[in-house]
Amino acid sequence: MGKLREIDRWGVGAVLLAVLLIGVGGCTRMFYRKQADREVSGILREKDIFPEWKIEQMHVYADPRSRYADPSDPDHPPMPPDDPAADKLSPHPQRPGKAGVGEARGTAYLELIKAWDEQNRATLAPVDAKDKPITDMARESKHPLKDYYDEPLRSPQAGFMLTLEQAVELGVINSPQYQSFREQLYLAALPVTQQRFSYAYQWAALADFFREQAGPQAQGGSQHNWTGASALGLNKLFSTGARLSADFANTTVVNLGGQGTSSVSSIGITLVQPLLQGGGKAVTLEPLTQAERNLFYSIRSYARFREQYYVSVAIGSNLPGSLASASGTSAAPGTSSVLAALGLAATDVSGGATGYLANLYRECDMASDKKFVHDLERALRILEGFQEGGMYSPLQVDQVRSTLLQAQNTVMTDKQLSTNSLDQFKLALGLPANLPLILDDTPARPVTRQLDRYYQIIDEADAAFKLVEKQDQLPAEKMRDFLLQAYTDGKLNPLVQGTEFAKKLESSWKTWGKIKVTDAEIKARLVTLAAERRTLLDLKTDLELKKATLSPQDALKLRTAEFDLDLGRLEQRVRRYEERPWEKLPNDDKEKTTKVDRDKLLRQEQIKQFRLVTHAAGFMLVWARNERFDEVYKLWPAPPAAYLEDLDLTTAEIEQAQQLAVQVALENRWDLMNARAQVMDAWRQLRVTANNLMGALTVGYSLQSQTPAGGMHPLAFSSAATNQLVSFNFQLPLNRLAQRNAYRAALINYQQARRNLIVLEDNVAAQTRSDVRQLQLFAANYQTQRKVLQSLYSQVESALEVIVAPVDPDQLKGSATGSAASAAALTSQYLGALQGLNGAQARMYGIWLSYLATRMQVYLDLERLPLDFRGVWTEELGRTPKEASVEPRPDRRVAQAEDAADPLAIPLIYIDHPFQRAIGRVNSDGAAIPTRTTPARATFGAPTASVK
Repeated sequence: MGKLREIDRWGVGAVLLAVLLIGVGGCTRMFYRKQADREVSGILREKDIFPEWKIEQMHVYADPRSRYADPSDPDHPPMPPDDPAADKLSPHPQRPGKAGVGEARGTAYLELIKAWDEQNRATLAPVDAKDKPITDMARESKHPLKDYYDEPLRSPQAGFMLTLEQAVELGVINSPQYQSFREQLYLAALPVTQQRFSYAYQWAALADFFREQAGPQAQGGSQHNWTGASALGLNKLFSTGARLSADFANTTVVNLGGQGTSSVSSIGITLVQPLLQGGGKAVTLEPLTQAERNLFYSIRSYARFREQYYVSVAIGSNLPGSLASASGTSAAPGTSSVLAALGLAATDVSGGATGYLANLYRECDMASDKKFVHDLERALRILEGFQEGGMYSPLQVDQVRSTLLQAQNTVMTDKQLSTNSLDQFKLALGLPANLPLILDDTPARPVTRQLDRYYQIIDEADAAFKLVEKQDQLPAEKMRDFLLQAYTDGKLNPLVQGTEFAKKLESSWKTWGKIKVTDAEIKARLVTLAAERRTLLDLKTDLELKKATLSPQDALKLRTAEFDLDLGRLEQRVRRYEERPWEKLPNDDKEKTTKVDRDKLLRQEQIKQFRLVTHAAGFMLVWARNERFDEVYKLWPAPPAAYLEDLDLTTAEIEQAQQLAVQVALENRWDLMNARAQVMDAWRQLRVTANNLMGALTVGYSLQSQTPAGGMHPLAFSSAATNQLVSFNFQLPLNRLAQRNAYRAALINYQQARRNLIVLEDNVAAQTRSDVRQLQLFAANYQTQRKVLQSLYSQVESALEVIVAPVDPDQLKGSATGSAASAAALTSQYLGALQGLNGAQARMYGIWLSYLATRMQVYLDLERLPLDFRGVWTEELGRTPKEASVEPRPDRRVAQAEDAADPLAIPLIYIDHPFQRAIGRVNSDGAAIPTRTTPARATFGAPTASVK
């Protein structure tokens, strides 16, 4: 019976030991992880009350669609594959658990990219159909720039097409740096939980159990008992610095030797209030205050980082390395400020950036270079044909060929640079470098369409020239009627369709046709017109030297004189052709000349006269082409406006624009707001550190009570066994060297914070002024570059026309040396114009895309870059103020619709694990978050904490 009783006692002990071990072991990993997630989520919701820096796209776990998504249990992930050498040379204290060995990488982002690609290609098809030439005359296409840009789309190894918005959204989902900033925001909230907990009631419990058995001769005599010692404690810190400690302890001895059981308890309460050093709310609440404010800075920095990330994806600008650096508290000038000091533009897409617009520029530049190669190949074929006819020497042909080879090398270099830059862009989005991508050209498409309009006119002009050149079999007497029809019939010649040239040509030509005079009289009239033209040109030159221009009347006279000159020369050539001079050639040796030779000679003379007619007719077509150029010039796309308040920064007076921009930036920049708040942080430290210089004066109260020993009365406390003590502790400030140094450092830190704020304000103002100037510079460059391009298109075509023009018989009397020099000069002139056109087209792309990039940077530096939930710029500020006030902000429409039903609804901040992905508003447990019925304001305490 005694043995059974002893076994029962041992069983009770085993149960108590098991309960103790379970309590010491604590809760599971998942419990603590989810507890932290819930507290952080609640704190972020509590702080998210400002729509300006609304917390969006915040999830501490990687997006399930991300390449970095981890579907495994976060608390028990599988053991990752180890490096074989490290595994071989190290001990193995841990082994794989149930999850085994392996690693997982997300692939859902690939399906998203595929879906976007299909959508973009479907959208692109009708756009391409709309951009096709509207005439059938240009069947021999000059391969407009759009065709060259779209070559990858038709390639068997075509990649996935992405728009700028999709690239940003993909980066938000997939970028490791973006996810790191989310985690940094999460980590910034953890100190707040710690500081709030320090003001909560903190409980502590402990227990010790002993089984003691000793023989009669052992020290202390025979022992056969169980001893249990337990304690329950409570600590509480108050906002005044007072600290309350209370504990209850019990010792119970179960004597198995027959002496009975005894249980003794004690209770202690201590309250200490410092009055000088360490006392007061200013000192006590400082750690909590700083943690709360640091979290708020991080929230605002995270919101600014979202804007910076959009601009970084778009233009390739550098991102901050952390939330602290994103807050802009450092007064050191940024990259943009340094480049501005060097006279460079950080938003120039032709630089070394690797953003979307910079990559798009490289693709457009390569398309322009491919077009240049095609034009050189065409010129080489023309000159090789002339070389066979003896009109050009091998020197000119080799000159074109060497230029062609250099252009082909340039295209290969473009391909290398474009591929390298695109790989860097993929890495910035968190994509593997070998994933094929094609960038949608929507940002550059307005320029491409405009340039291709010019090429369409050039195609139609070439088709018109060839139409005239095909009329060599047309009877001479019908040539005038044919040319008149070609100049006026838009169906026959689309180049002249709808032009003033076609409307006035017939009446103007009739004034020449009515002149029934000799060729000498026509020449006299041409001489008179030439003299009038020279007089007007001299007047124009004199006025330009005085920075003036011709009057509208004189400009019209000059244009009319030039038109009549070209028309008169055409009339002269047509009259000569109608006279059929080849039939009047003398036949000096009729006996030796056969009919075949005679016909061949007449044909050669007829072709010579015909080419003179086509050359003069081509000059008249140039008038129609130039008129079309002037009409197309009006179709250049207008750069999007950059409105700030009611002022367009691109057209406003520079000082007015800079003044308004600086004012808005200084008022709205979130990094400046953080810097101002951190000056307050440094100011508070003055009082905190000065408090440590004081002496110590502490008032304390203590109560100790214990139950009678040897009995079984664990709660029998009495006043007779209670001891109460009131204490006053004094400590003179005799040794305060460390505290003195800390105080002096706080004084210096405060002055540094003030200076940093002022310097940061100066840097923001300087950067903003530079942004405005750069924006206006690109806008002005765009206006100038339009004129440069139009001039170069005319130069290239005119230079080519001169090369292929027939030689006037009266000019054949010159020397061979002069002819060779003229051919060399014409070749160099054409190549120079063609190279200039290629560079001007690339420059136009660079100016247009750089303007868009600078406009983004301006709004970022002004803190006027509203983003939607995806992290994409809503472009609201690109409209006029009147248009912007018609409808609500696009990025807030969903929130406004939701807020109508729930005015205090919280944003989506899902911190749950990917396999518990939040579709709606959920908390870290996956349960729906209840809506708040009272205004959410920042408080110091969590539900379990109270600050008194």
